[in-house]
Amino acid sequence: RNLISFGGRSGSTLFQDTWFFNVDSRTWTRVNVPNPPAARFDAIAGYDLTTGLFAISTGDAAPVFFNDLWVLVDYAGPNPQWRRIDNQSTLSFEPRYGCGGGMNPDGYFYITHGFSSGTRYSDTFRFRLSATSGGSWEKLSETFQYGINEPHGRCLVANAIPLDSKFGKFVMLGGCANGGRHGGPCPAYDTWAFDQSMNWQRRSDAPVPIQYGDLAAWGSDKIIMYGGNGGNLAQPISITEQNPSDVHVLDLNTNEWESYTAELPSGVPGLTPQSSAIAFHRMAVASLDPPIVLLFGGRINGHVLELTGGPVGSPRTSGWFYFSWIWIHGIFMFAAWGLCLPIGAFIFRFFRHKKFAWPVHLALQSIGIVFSIVGFIASFYTGGRFDFAHAYVGIIMPPPWTKLPLQD
Repeated sequence: RNLISFGGRSGSTLFQDTWFFNVDSRTWTRVNVPNPPAARFDAIAGYDLTTGLFAISTGDAAPVFFNDLWVLVDYAGPNPQWRRIDNQSTLSFEPRYGCGGGMNPDGYFYITHGFSSGTRYSDTFRFRLSATSGGSWEKLSETFQYGINEPHGRCLVANAIPLDSKFGKFVMLGGCANGGRHGGPCPAYDTWAFDQSMNWQRRSDAPVPIQYGDLAAWGSDKIIMYGGNGGNLAQPISITEQNPSDVHVLDLNTNEWESYTAELPSGVPGLTPQSSAIAFHRMAVASLDPPIVLLFGGRINGHVLELTGGPVGSPRTSGWFYFSWIWIHGIFMFAAWGLCLPIGAFIFRFFRHKKFAWPVHLALQSIGIVFSIVGFIASFYTGGRFDFAHAYVGIIMPPPWTKLPLQD
């Protein structure tokens, strides 16, 4: 059993080297292979058990981003080779990183969402993997920015491939859905599965929102979430910070999350219950039965960690808390535009001859304007830019309405 790694970064230094870690001997071996892909970090990667190919796509070498697809052939043999296999594709997608997707047992490599310098993407593609070029990318889906039944454009997501196909092609969680002509939570905690019919299905929200975390299959019917951060971003007002012992488990049958405390290994700097949760790491399945997941990269100083065992004791069911400026914005704007202003207008329109109509109307209109101003101010703390439709409407609409109490 080997764990394959390509590229990455340390500080501002990017790498394009290839290594594999043997789980049994606990040793790293460098793969001396000519003409590797360009140096990058945060690529989507996966191993196809049927063909024995290790594949990578997308990634960041700012200001350059990628949309290429490479496979590593015979990585542990005498003649390893990197081959780009999407050269003849009749369809492509915008270069990006921070994506979801990966290698599915159905033989396809999936890419979804992600971002580049100025755009959050919401489209999904797949490519039939082979050792030679000649295939083509297929576009499967593109979500609507304001749809409630599909994930908005986002980046820096956590993602995993379920080991039982009935639970979907892949599962995606959280990330940053704000900026790049999109407005949304950052970090986010919504969980989505891309099902066998190529449609998005929403699963239960995670206990805590994250970006820079990761997911992995745990056995055939569960997904584990580990690490990530979110408390250092602009949107959160209050958030329960994770520590390295927190492990969250999504049961794909019951669609319920449970949180547990894992026993931490000794001798790993920064991996204590008093530390902040690790981030920028990757997880990979090492065994299905019993479940074993490997964790590497990120802020663990080159170590490879192994998560084994299973839930012990009662899960943590409370204590997770999250409140953000985007909620303040939404609550006050709903109170203003969904309640006070329309109710005040309705009362004066249909009950204007009643004694109570004028004072109630004036009070509701005034309160509504105050709530609208508070909500508008809160929007400046949500961490985004005013470069999408919702923001345009929010800027144009308030000025005329602020005159209503005076006009009346």
